[in-house]
Amino acid sequence: MIVEATVTILVSDLDRALHFYRDILGLALRKKNAKYAEVEVHGFLLGLHLVEGDAAAANVTGNLSVGFRVEDLKAEVARLVDRGLMFSSSIQEGAGGWFAYFQDPDGTPLYLWQRKAS
Repeated sequence: MIVEATVTILVSDLDRALHFYRDILGLALRKKNAKYAEVEVHGFLLGLHLVEGDAAAANVTGNLSVGFRVEDLKAEVARLVDRGLMFSSSIQEGAGGWFAYFQDPDGTPLYLWQRKAS
């Protein structure tokens, strides 16, 4: 029986990734060692795994996108812009809600989304 799942993102600088996910996005640090950290938001685990040398150069982004649902997208975008985050586009309406797209320091595509009222 599966009891937990973690999505792991390969990063080239663990401290920079931790600063981004913990200090800018506000995810809680669950554990950390020299090559791995885990952050959490409401039971969702996101692993940050340090890769170095040739492995870091071979890391290709675009195979994964992580979304974070928020209650008030405009307010959350404003909060993150105040913390220095750059969004790749303005808020866009899509199927089921509104979306705002950005990237982590290694180029992993991320997005915030707000559900449409039913």
